[in-house]
Amino acid sequence: YKNIITLNTPQYIFAANTAELLEQPRNLSAVAQLASSTYGIHLGYFASMWMRFILSCMGIIGCVMLIAGALLWQKKRIKAQNHFSYKLVQQLNFFTFLGLPLASAAYLFAGRILPATFESRSSYEVATFFMIWILSLLFSLTLSVRKAILSLLIITALVLLMIPISSFITVPEASLLNSIVHGQWWLAGVDLAFLLLALAYIAAILFYLKKFKVSGEIK
Repeated sequence: YKNIITLNTPQYIFAANTAELLEQPRNLSAVAQLASSTYGIHLGYFASMWMRFILSCMGIIGCVMLIAGALLWQKKRIKAQNHFSYKLVQQLNFFTFLGLPLASAAYLFAGRILPATFESRSSYEVATFFMIWILSLLFSLTLSVRKAILSLLIITALVLLMIPISSFITVPEASLLNSIVHGQWWLAGVDLAFLLLALAYIAAILFYLKKFKVSGEIK
């Protein structure tokens, strides 16, 4: 798939004895090609390592813009915080911007600790994702907003840290240390990315504590 954007490339099947074209199983319509190209851009198989890094940064910037917009919407309507519509949007923002990263991290963590020979592995991974995502909503419904935010930040940071650490136990040959020693940077880069994200969450936790706990506002 290197150096191509669309993954819907032509595929021909010929008869072995006559070389007669039997069929072309791929759908090469304009709609199918557009869908495949969009998916190919998302995966980034065509790009170099640095181009993938740039695309990842652009994706992160897009997520930050979404979060900033949602928070600005809430801030502009703070006077209506007792209205149902405001509380609904507040819970949905929490569910999306804090619960979804935690659910994604839990999904990847489940993939690390579940045995590769386990037949229902994929089903359990998906179940873990949705179960944790729904539980994140319960946090926001049962705790105060600031306590719920702090709790989700801490749990997400711990899960992100546990993903690379778990490899030392479950798959030692694919652990971060072993990957670095053998120069397998494509594999080590995944664990390093998790550690970097965990550090970013820890920084967010410290910022949150400094902003609210010092003044006793976390209630």
